[in-house]
Formats: sequence, C-alpha cells, structure tokens
Amino acid sequence: MDRVSRPLVALLMVAALAGCGSAAPSAGTHTWSPPEPIATASDPTPATTPSSKLERITFEQAMARYVTANYPKGSRYVGNCETAKPDPRGVCGLKKAVVDEGEVWGIGAPSSEIDAFLLLAEGDTGWQVADAYVPAFEGDDAGPTPSWFAGIE
Repeated sequence: MDRVSRPLVALLMVAALAGCGSAAPSAGTHTWSPPEPIATASDPTPATTPSSKLERITFEQAMARYVTANYPKGSRYVGNCETAKPDPRGVCGLKKAVVDEGEVWGIGAPSSEIDAFLLLAEGDTGWQVADAYVPAFEGDDAGPTPSWFAGIE
C-alpha cells in the first residue's frame, strides 16, 4: 500500500466503525435473546448432555499428528506398512510389540527401513504418542534406550 492510501483506509475504517453506534442499547429498545430450550421426554436437555465431551483421537489421527509434526512438510501417514503402497511422501507404521505402557510401532517410508519407534498409548481421550525413540546409526549416539524399547528390534 502506498503512503496516500494508508490514511484513506484508516479514515474509512473509523467512519465505518462510527456508524455502528455504541455498545449500550438505546432507551426503549429491546435486545433479542434466544428462546429457552424445550425439554421433551425423548430428547435430553442441554443441561444433561455433557458439554465437555471431546471426540476421541483415533490411532490413525495420533500417527498422522506425529508424522505432520516430525517429518518434512508434505509428509503424511499412509497406514500400515504391510499394505501401504510406495509413496515418496508417505510414512507408514508397523506394529512391533505390545508392552505394559502401550504398543510399540516402527515408522518409516513404505517398502523401506524403519526410521523411528513410537510408544502409543490409549487413554481417556483416545490414542497418543507417549514417547519416540530413534536408534543410533553407526557412529552416532542416540542417547539412552527407553525401558519400553528393551528387547525390541
């Protein structure tokens, strides 16, 4: 925007907002409010329906969120590695074990090697990635091996 149009836009915005009036209603005017809900025997009233009920996160959603957050932009979760087709932007999962803390899944490109291992746990809100571990390549140090990964490979 050039220098002349900025003040003009500001002036127009002030004029438009001034035309809206004040926030307080004038004397003698009524504000509209929605009608009260009518309860029926067959339908629960809004008061008895839990308002904080969240949708549960599915396993696929948890994996997709992890891939979106930790892989290059454009990567996506394409499902189980056993049935996934080769895809340059795809990341698949392969169940490796069930441990006390949850399920251990290896993830990587379809028809390729596993890049990392995830510990997925199912809780009250659904599935979530509880922990991730990337094993060290030759000469690298991956840090301490988590207890849930002991004996898996």
